[in-house]
Amino acid sequence: MKMPKGKKRELVAEGSYPAIAKVVADLGTQQPKNEKFEAKRALMILWEIPELGEKGSPVYIQQRLPLSSTSKNLKKFLKTWKGIDANDVADFDPADILNGTAEIDVVHSEDGEYANVDYVRPYKGKALKGFMDSVSCFLEKGEFDQESFEALPEWIQNLAIESEEFMAVSKEKKAVSKSAPKRGKK
Repeated sequence: MKMPKGKKRELVAEGSYPAIAKVVADLGTQQPKNEKFEAKRALMILWEIPELGEKGSPVYIQQRLPLSSTSKNLKKFLKTWKGIDANDVADFDPADILNGTAEIDVVHSEDGEYANVDYVRPYKGKALKGFMDSVSCFLEKGEFDQESFEALPEWIQNLAIESEEFMAVSKEKKAVSKSAPKRGKK
């Protein structure tokens, strides 16, 4: 997924917006910048906000969530958006988020440097049509798809590449391709 070059990203203004989950990516286990916190598996969602964008210049905001059924943040997210009970979070498939619509609340960090998704709830308006291609990628053995991974924005790929989960699935892919018969040779 290519983003327009030469255009500086602007912060999405604070407020409430209808949005579409256009990218859902398993980032694997991420090391936090602050050493006080432990490494956690993370899920990245890029929410496209169609009313603010245009073809060739979509407007999106990212949301990172812990990818763990014990995460309070993930439980709250799924409860407020999808009505999923905390006991059912373990059965939830993150792939079900792709192309989901929601009403998202955007707030800015105290220093004004970042726009963050503060709250997600069901969207009940007209059907939304975005400009971005949809893509999901998961770092699970048997589920990983190199083509989907390469369709992610480069900055998301760079986050996932550092994870132990990516290392494991990429080694598995290399082993499978080496053992596959060569085409055209007998």
